[in-house]
Amino acid sequence: AAALVFAATRPGLAVSFHAMVAPGTPQPLFDRLRAGYDGPFLMAQDFTVINVTPEQIVTRMVAFEPGPLPVPPSPEYIESKGGVHPSPDKVRATMPDWLSETIISVPMIEEFKEELKAKGLL
Repeated sequence: AAALVFAATRPGLAVSFHAMVAPGTPQPLFDRLRAGYDGPFLMAQDFTVINVTPEQIVTRMVAFEPGPLPVPPSPEYIESKGGVHPSPDKVRATMPDWLSETIISVPMIEEFKEELKAKGLL
């Protein structure tokens, strides 16, 4: 599906993220992508930085020192925001209309969504 979207949009740099990158997995992902898209592509990871200028696109990994964990918010603050949601099913994000209007329909994704709906997962 990504290859279809990239081929249709022809980005200056196509980027994927949140792929399961484990020994042996990147190459099959690249092979499947290349079957339908031949442009520039980056499989990003956490802390990948992409600098875009009119002249070039440069990618690199950020260098940082891990900081301390944040201080948890007070119970009063959590309550003021509607409390803790123990299940992700209770929290539903909505997409703004301006972003919904930019969705590129890809038939295999729509079929997958229908399968999820039939199973009660969407």
